[in-house]
Amino acid sequence: MSVGVVILAAGSSRRMRIAADNTYLPLDKTFMELLGKPVISYSLDIFESCPVVDEIVLVLSQRNLEQGRKLVDSGNWSKVSGVCVGGDTRTDSVLSGINSLSQCDFVMIHDGARPCVTVDIIENGLFAAESTGAAIPVIPIRDTVKKMEQDRVRNTVPRDTLVLAQTPQIFRFEIIKKAITLRSSSTTDDSKLVEDIGCEVVSFAGDESNIKITTPFDIDLAELIIRNRLGL
Repeated sequence: MSVGVVILAAGSSRRMRIAADNTYLPLDKTFMELLGKPVISYSLDIFESCPVVDEIVLVLSQRNLEQGRKLVDSGNWSKVSGVCVGGDTRTDSVLSGINSLSQCDFVMIHDGARPCVTVDIIENGLFAAESTGAAIPVIPIRDTVKKMEQDRVRNTVPRDTLVLAQTPQIFRFEIIKKAITLRSSSTTDDSKLVEDIGCEVVSFAGDESNIKITTPFDIDLAELIIRNRLGL
């Protein structure tokens, strides 16, 4: 069984770049320093170390493409087969990454802004995906969820059946390729495309520490998580 990984880091980092006074800061979360290393390098390290992974493709924005290639050239990631440019939407970027992979049985799609992913999550996800061909990591919602219209609360949403989706999301190659080909619109969640073509998506346990770096506060949180894992 062969497994390819698409690590997505082609976004604009807009939420990271907005300062308190709504001006733009020269920040890009992909290459922000986290304990002396670029954020993206943590995802590369984990997938490189995972025995079930055969190949990795890194998808970057055009402005970061050269920087990413230099990082990969200087790193010790033997499984990274390519660095490619993403598209205008997440789905376009996923397709670019999949097209850069060798033919494989399963594809894992991971947010490069989730540096705290673990080998356990990756391996558990692959095991879960073998049943239906599609699996996503989820964590429970702890807070109460409200539905709003402008600044007015309209109702409280029952959270019994609600979860938060994480990455990596794992799919059989032919399923995700078909889902992208038949898509009617873009989405921020890859499994939504698979749902849309009638394929069953199973869930497996994610991890509260598998955070996505979105704001400057998240960098501090990721540092705490990694320090704790390393015993620093």
